[in-house]
Amino acid sequence: MGEAPRVCRWLLGAALLVLAAPALPAAGAGDPTPASAQKAPASPPGIAPAGAAAAVPAGSSAPGPGTPPSPPAERARPTAAPGAAPSADAAATALERAWRLGGTSLSDRARALRAAALQAGIWSLDPAARALLHEDSLGPALERAEAAALLAPELPAAHAALALARLVAVQPIAAADALAAAVPALFRHPEASLWLRASALDAGARAALAGGLAFLLVAGLGAAAELVPGLAVRLGAPAASAGAALAAFLLVPAAAGQGLVGVAFACAALAVARARFAGAIAVAAAGLLVVAGLHPLAAARDAALVPLAADPVGAAAAAAERDLASPLELARLERAAAGDALARRALALSARRGGDAAGADARFRAVLAEGEPRFDLLNNAANARFASGAAAEALDLYEQAVRERPDSLVLFNLAQSYGRAIMLDEQDLALKQAQVLDARAVHALTRLAAEVGSAGPVDVPLGADALRERAAARALPPGRPSALAPGVLGRSPLALLAGLAAAALAGLAARGPLRRLAAGGDFHAGLARGLQSREVDPALRVARLSALRARQVQLVRLRRVAALTVPGAAGLQSGHALLGLAAVLLAAAAVVFYGARAGVVPDPFAAGAAGAMAFGGGGLLAALGYAVVTAMCLSLLRSRA
Repeated sequence: MGEAPRVCRWLLGAALLVLAAPALPAAGAGDPTPASAQKAPASPPGIAPAGAAAAVPAGSSAPGPGTPPSPPAERARPTAAPGAAPSADAAATALERAWRLGGTSLSDRARALRAAALQAGIWSLDPAARALLHEDSLGPALERAEAAALLAPELPAAHAALALARLVAVQPIAAADALAAAVPALFRHPEASLWLRASALDAGARAALAGGLAFLLVAGLGAAAELVPGLAVRLGAPAASAGAALAAFLLVPAAAGQGLVGVAFACAALAVARARFAGAIAVAAAGLLVVAGLHPLAAARDAALVPLAADPVGAAAAAAERDLASPLELARLERAAAGDALARRALALSARRGGDAAGADARFRAVLAEGEPRFDLLNNAANARFASGAAAEALDLYEQAVRERPDSLVLFNLAQSYGRAIMLDEQDLALKQAQVLDARAVHALTRLAAEVGSAGPVDVPLGADALRERAAARALPPGRPSALAPGVLGRSPLALLAGLAAAALAGLAARGPLRRLAAGGDFHAGLARGLQSREVDPALRVARLSALRARQVQLVRLRRVAALTVPGAAGLQSGHALLGLAAVLLAAAAVVFYGARAGVVPDPFAAGAAGAMAFGGGGLLAALGYAVVTAMCLSLLRSRA
């Protein structure tokens, strides 16, 4: 009995290694020299030293996805200029001092840097964590991953790298714990969640399209194979000629410029003509999957890509609120501040972190007066109001933020505010509510308060939902017709639905004639014709009957091979077309999701191996589902035989 949990842990570790294999070399690489024996940089990784000029060439942009950060300066520390956007010199100086005086080991420096970041209101210091993950000279992989996860608890890449490093160190239980922290962070982190949403929608669109097309082609070709013998008898031609005639009919839509979707709809008409009621339902469902994959899901994917690719102000605001803004981001926000409330709130937060509490409070008051504020804006405005000396007004804003939406960080800030107002019962209640929402975050904050004597209010950065709302308000350009449906069918969903309906009506109209045609060419009809033949030579009659039997045996073998190798064929042959459709869809999902581990766009150094694990796990589950459904279909096929 004691061996079972151990086996389960090792199986979990093996599964993680398989799903995140592409990310393993990066996570497992590192200098074997202990961190305590290495010379740590004087400035925090990902943050330039105080006083260093942040040279940003004109026309340059922030590092794009796919470009690793270059520690120790992934983001240059912003510097102030007359009339420029607010600086974050005070926060950067405090972080630099904490890193320099934090200790000799990497873990001690990371803890000191974490405390300084929280004192500045930065809950997740992503740039430093990213730099630690990509700089092998800072220490062994496991120690760097632990420090990165400590500095950036909201960065999925840090927890995923920690899980992989612990697996390499043969710590399966600790690896599972790190993975459990990576999964919720994957949905909370703005960049990671946007990347995950866009990539998942892209994979879903491709899986629906591939699964629907594959099922229609398999069903149509199976129906055509049943019609070939009867058509050969009717035409008095060889079976190969009859098959070529049917293939020419199915390829007419492609010749008319309707692409593979047109061919699939022709196969749908043939399948409806030969199918029973459940089979016709399965064909209609497959056609709807094709429509969904080409239009609604593809449109949702394009909309999900907008915050990543077409909203530089939103990206700059999210980056400025999560950590220290770069000079380029501050300049972009300053240019957009006149007409963009999101830019104004990010600039207000940067002003508070730069030490200008009064200016930040004034900026936040102006933003709050513009409309219905979100809970995160209320929390950050309360932080600025507290820093400017208005503790009572800050308490009111914290309470309003909690009423708007309960959040663990806001509740912790509210508890701290209650403590300063000597409202101990309310403080205990707020802390308990925060622990229910996120016990891990509350534990980290209370531990910091115990170590340094107090914990400053923590900012709640801009969430992915706000960026998605901005993207939804923007008009997207009309999508281009797909290469799979370049003609009339691909112009709109209504055109696709009309084509599918026309194919279904054509199949229903042809049911009677095609049923009679197939009945005239099956094995039993051929056997009856052979027995009733007036052939004088008995040997020739026997030879023809033998050839008919051999052809029947060959067809049976081909059907068995198709049932084992072609997704969905076993379900169609067993008379359970819906199971066949499920098998095709699961097979397509397994291939698409496992291949989508890199995402529809490069990972912006946020998801890391967590994204590969998510998509790899989805592909693995789909593959297991395909195996189960196919086994059911084969069992039904054997019982039917």
